[in-house]
Amino acid sequence: MAPVSNREHIENLIRSGNNSDALAELGRILDSPRDVAIPAETQAWALRKRAQCHFAMNEFTDAGRAANRALEIAEEAENDEERAQALNVLGIVHAHVGDYETAIGYLEESYELQRELNLPSIGAILNNLGEIRMQANSPDGALQYFERAVASARERDDRLLAALATGNIGRAYEKQGKIEEAMRAHLESIRLYDGTDDRAHRLHQKVKLGNALESANRLEEAERLYRECVAEADKQGDFPWPEMVYGSLGRLLVDLNRAAEATPWLERAVEAVAANPHDERLPELRNYLSRAYEQSGDLTKAIEEQRLAFEHANRIHERKIHTKLHESFARFDLKRIEREKEEFRKQNRELERALSEVESLRDTLELRNAELAELATRDPLTGAFNRRRFLSALEAEIQRTHRYGHKLSFAMLDLDGFKAINDFYGHTIGDRVLVDVAQIVMRRIRATDTFARYGGEEFAIIMPETPLDDATVLCEELRHAVTNHNWDYLSGNQPVSMSIGVGALGNEESAEKFVHRVDLTLYNAKRWGKNRVVTAEESHSSSD
Repeated sequence: MAPVSNREHIENLIRSGNNSDALAELGRILDSPRDVAIPAETQAWALRKRAQCHFAMNEFTDAGRAANRALEIAEEAENDEERAQALNVLGIVHAHVGDYETAIGYLEESYELQRELNLPSIGAILNNLGEIRMQANSPDGALQYFERAVASARERDDRLLAALATGNIGRAYEKQGKIEEAMRAHLESIRLYDGTDDRAHRLHQKVKLGNALESANRLEEAERLYRECVAEADKQGDFPWPEMVYGSLGRLLVDLNRAAEATPWLERAVEAVAANPHDERLPELRNYLSRAYEQSGDLTKAIEEQRLAFEHANRIHERKIHTKLHESFARFDLKRIEREKEEFRKQNRELERALSEVESLRDTLELRNAELAELATRDPLTGAFNRRRFLSALEAEIQRTHRYGHKLSFAMLDLDGFKAINDFYGHTIGDRVLVDVAQIVMRRIRATDTFARYGGEEFAIIMPETPLDDATVLCEELRHAVTNHNWDYLSGNQPVSMSIGVGALGNEESAEKFVHRVDLTLYNAKRWGKNRVVTAEESHSSSD
């Protein structure tokens, strides 16, 4: 079990926004050698925290995978507390990609479990349910959950949660157009934060009050408050949402036609989030910065910011499409795929009409978007990583293995007689076989292993911290699982099997030589009768 001090360190890293560092620490827990037993509770906790980090970094597919795995481990271990927490994370992930019905189901199940266990995080679940209702544009339903969250927080003397949920009540009132009630809620939230050491969320709440003042057309008061917030954020230094503070002031000044004052604040806001090309705040911030440049007469910069705003917005939509398609393929829900593709196409068409002033840049942007799609890391059919991601991951693991002297194994898998299946049943059934095989493998490998579709019916697995004997055992398990899978949809009980070549990294061996050696091993597995696992050592000995 991970020491309490280490857990606290990881929790602090996540709270402070250092998600990459937190992922590295979690990797050290989860990437333990196969012969080191990790308690189920620790695995579930670490995977849940990994999901939170991926979510914060807008890596929603990876977040969902980690949370699902955390839920599976918690259920196997009959650990209801970790199960409740994993359900909570899954609900938040599904809500973010617009799957509100599934999200609410997960969160309500989590709430019931936590209520039965009388866990202190009941109020947080109620607050999350309110957040989802807000995302689904249902402020009335959200308000009920936020009020229940406040009541729960007061019962448990949880001032931080009471402050958070009270601020959310203000947001719900704003959505209802009740601006005076919203401002009172925001002021109460700030008062509650005054009794805590959470300066960051207190400042966040002051910005929300400024937003409400803007809605009430009390612009001078809003500007004064935003300038106070900017000064506080600069004083804090490590404030986690600088783009919100600088962006709010910059947007207000643009709306007041004070471009010279607005520009530096908007530039700082853009700079704060520009490192993440999938941050959904970027398009709006760049559009406002474009307006500021236009008001100042710098049309060249204005057009460039409009172009970047369009590019970022398009990239975000493409990422959402990719995430949705991946989830749907995993469920073989083809009708849902088409509905969601059409919905996102509609959003893109509306976006293109709204940005018609940059029509002359469209051809260039479409070419760039095509290049970005080509660089996507996932195979859209099977959900496995693609070849490009596989090769980069292998290079990284080889460098790490050579540096620290760990073990690294790698396997290549090829379906036997797959061309005959395609020829006889057609490519639709062939694709279904590929998806089934990918699911069989992904259910059995570790979260730290890298599984990729190498090409056609050929797959590859990178297994860090794994000696050859353990890798060979896993490959035999995978081969048996494929052979014994229920292939009833192949009439005539057409057998499906695969041949596997597996090897361990040699001293100072490069990625190119490693892949070539294991590829030759796979060739021998096919040549020696198929439906078998052959190690590189066996293959080399036979060749000798």
